[in-house]
Amino acid sequence: KKKKKKKNTIDHKMEKEDLYEMNTGEKKGEHEDEALPPLDKGLCLVDGVLYPTFVSGEKLRKLIAANVLLEDDIIILTHPKCGTTLTQQIVHLLRHDGEQPDTHMMSGCPWIERDICGGIRWIEELTAKRDPMVFKSHANPHLFPGDWHVPKIIFVTRNPKDTMVSLFHHMKNKHAFSFDGDWNTFFDLVMKKRVENSDFFDWHIGWYERYVKEKESGGERHLWLHYEDMIGDLEGAVRKIAEFIGIDATEELVQSVTEQSTLDSMKANPKANCSWITGKHGKEAQHLRKGGKGGWQQVFTPQQNKIYTEYMDARLKECETTAGKPLVYDFGDGDN
Repeated sequence: KKKKKKKNTIDHKMEKEDLYEMNTGEKKGEHEDEALPPLDKGLCLVDGVLYPTFVSGEKLRKLIAANVLLEDDIIILTHPKCGTTLTQQIVHLLRHDGEQPDTHMMSGCPWIERDICGGIRWIEELTAKRDPMVFKSHANPHLFPGDWHVPKIIFVTRNPKDTMVSLFHHMKNKHAFSFDGDWNTFFDLVMKKRVENSDFFDWHIGWYERYVKEKESGGERHLWLHYEDMIGDLEGAVRKIAEFIGIDATEELVQSVTEQSTLDSMKANPKANCSWITGKHGKEAQHLRKGGKGGWQQVFTPQQNKIYTEYMDARLKECETTAGKPLVYDFGDGDN
C-alpha cells in the first residue's frame, strides 16, 4: 500500500498558549503588555514588541489562536523597511498574469494584523472555506499569526544600517507617527529599541534560526531573500519568487513583472505607489522613497557608525551561534 502523504496541517482548535509556546519556546505570560514610555504616540507595546497603534494585543492573540493560515497561503514576512512593498508587487503581479489588477497591490497582499485589528476582515472570514491568499506580516516569531510551518513564507531582509535610515524617514514622514525629530534623536531611539518593531536583530535572530534549521531538515516552504540582491538582479528575483510560489513563468511574464516592479515604475503607478498614505505637515508620506543600498553612509556620523557596528557585530555573532550559519549583509560601497 502507498503511504498517504502527510499534510502539513494543524488543529484549528489548538489553544493560543500552545501556538505561542510552539512559536517561541516560552510560556504565555512572559511577555505581558507594559506601559509604553511617552516616546511616540503612534506606537503601542504588545508582548514586548512595538507595533503601530492600530494593533490590539487582544485581537492579535485571538488571531494567533485561530490559526487561520492555509497550506497554499503565501506570507511575505519582513522587518519593516526591508523590501516588503517590492516583494508584494512582484507576488501580486505574478498571481495576475503580469497585469496590474484594479485592486491596489496592498489590497491584494494585505497586512494581516492590520486587517484583523482594524476590522477590515474578520477572523471568521479566514477560518471559513476560502481560496488561498497572500498576506504580509512584520511579526516576530512569538507573535506570528498561527503555525509558521503551514503557509509558504517569503522572508526578505536588508542590511540593518540602510533599514534604520529608511525607518527614520518612515516614522518622520508619516502622519501615523508623532516622531518629528532629526536623525540624531532617532538614532537614540533605535539604540533604546523604541522604534517600530523594537529591534532589527531581535526579529532576525529568531527567524533566521528557524529558517536555517527548517532548511537543513529538508523544508522547502520558506524562501530567504536579501533586498540588495533583489534590486541588483530584479529579473532573477522575479524568477526565483515565481518558482517558489509555483508559477510556471514565461519569459514574457517575467519581463512584464520585472518592468512593473522597478522603483520608478511603482512610483508612477497609483495601484502600487501607496500615495494614499497620509504624510505630515501637508507633505507626501513617501512610502516609496529612495531604495538602493549604501545610503546610510551619508547619514550615520562616525561615532554613530562605531556604536551601531559594535552592537550589530555582537548581535550577528549571536545570530550565527543560534542558527549555526552566519547572516551576511551587503552594506554598499565603503567600509561598515
